[in-house]
Amino acid sequence: MAAKTAGTWIVLEPIGVGPLDSVDTAAAHVLGKRCKARDAGSTAYGFGEFIYLKGVASTVRGSVVLIKDDYSTSLVAARDKGALAVALAPVDADTKFGWYQILGQGVAACDTVAANAPCYIDGTNGRVDDAAVAGDQIIGMRTVSADDTNTCVVNMSTYPATADYDNA
Repeated sequence: MAAKTAGTWIVLEPIGVGPLDSVDTAAAHVLGKRCKARDAGSTAYGFGEFIYLKGVASTVRGSVVLIKDDYSTSLVAARDKGALAVALAPVDADTKFGWYQILGQGVAACDTVAANAPCYIDGTNGRVDDAAVAGDQIIGMRTVSADDTNTCVVNMSTYPATADYDNA
C-alpha cells in the first residue's frame, strides 16, 4: 500500500503566498504568518489553515511538530506542551522554512491507527498514535482514516495542542 495522498492546496488568502508544499532556504514570509486554502484535488480535504514556521532536523511531510514561541519547531515528543502543526513538506533543518497545517483535514505521520480515533503522541517523535498514553493526548485532532504506510488522514477541528493533561 502507498502512503496517504497529500492535498492539492489552493491558497484563498492572503494573495501572494506560493505553493504550500515548498521549502525555503531563506524566510519568504514573516514567521507565524497564516494563510487559508482549500484542497482542489481528488482527496477532497476541504478547507485548511496553515502557518509559516522554521524547520527542524528529521522533519518529513506529515511530521507532527510542536510550535515554539519563536515559531521554530521540534518533532512532537512525549510530555510536550503547546500548539501543534503538521508539516506539508520536508522542512528538515533549522535553516529551512515552510508551511504547516493547523486546521482542517490533512495527512500526518502515524503508527498503526484505526479510523475515527483520538490522537496521542507516539513513541516515535513526530508521529501520532491512537494508543492512549496518560498526558499525551492531542486535543483538537482525531484520525479520519486508518494508517497506510505510516500515514493517516487526520482532522484538526480546532487548533491541535497537547498539555500533559494528567499533570504527572
